[in-house]
Amino acid sequence: MYSNETLVTRIRERAAEKGMKIGDLCTACEINRNTFTQLTGKKGIAAATLYKLADELDCSTDYLLGRSDR
Repeated sequence: MYSNETLVTRIRERAAEKGMKIGDLCTACEINRNTFTQLTGKKGIAAATLYKLADELDCSTDYLLGRSDR
């Protein structure tokens, strides 16, 4: 099941593994830092933004969403 908590945790973990700060990740993905901050609440995420994050973090969207462990 999709949860924002899983998504945010996995984004932070992958960014840390790649030595990236969240602000740098947002810049690289051309998204506003507020977009990421809103994920910690109940806000959803646009598919295009999710794709950009997954590409930059070199992982699948399913991994970020908690649907896969790889």
